[in-house]
Amino acid sequence: MEHLNVQYATECLLLPINYSVRTESEAIKVTLDSMKIIDTVVLVGHSYGGLMALDFALRYPHRIKSLILIEPPVFYLLDSKKESPEGFLRMKGLAKELKPRSVITDMQGEKFRFALMDCAVQPIRKHPQWAKWLEEKNRLRGLSAVGTYKTSTIKIRQFNKPVLIIAGNQTFSFHKRINYILASEFPKAKEVMVESGHAIPATASKEMVQLILNFLNEQD
Repeated sequence: MEHLNVQYATECLLLPINYSVRTESEAIKVTLDSMKIIDTVVLVGHSYGGLMALDFALRYPHRIKSLILIEPPVFYLLDSKKESPEGFLRMKGLAKELKPRSVITDMQGEKFRFALMDCAVQPIRKHPQWAKWLEEKNRLRGLSAVGTYKTSTIKIRQFNKPVLIIAGNQTFSFHKRINYILASEFPKAKEVMVESGHAIPATASKEMVQLILNFLNEQD
């Protein structure tokens, strides 16, 4: 599903001042309701989309058949444990700047992409996708919601539906730690690895799809 922060940026609109992860997960419910989907669903989310999927699943577990999370940035899990893996504070600080109604600068877009990718060798502004990222920089609005999102580990432990966590073996240290915590806390979780960094749907799409199919077939 299209994220509201992406949709609003595309339509040159400002997000609501109280925009949050909850705003996005409620939009998932509205979408399912509008399509009259009452059966349980397999919900898949990557990165920020994974955070939205997690929030929806924990609040509406009766609507979930299986949950598939691809490196969701559940910063709250690290904060609650007072952990700070390499790169965590930098990414958290960057996200904090990207408020729902911020004017996103080229420099912020550069810093975010630099932090998201390994651009130590090649300057980010010389990356083949830089022009596209610059054009879409307002999609970064609202990512401050990642840092303010809080959930309950009790709800995670009580979630009794199958959960697949797909992780990249070359991803950031803080994502590796979040993936591990989620896999440990969910009672029916399975963590699998792919040869990739954080951008799994772009860099390991075939492997990702096959892992999802294998997981779903195990549930039948």
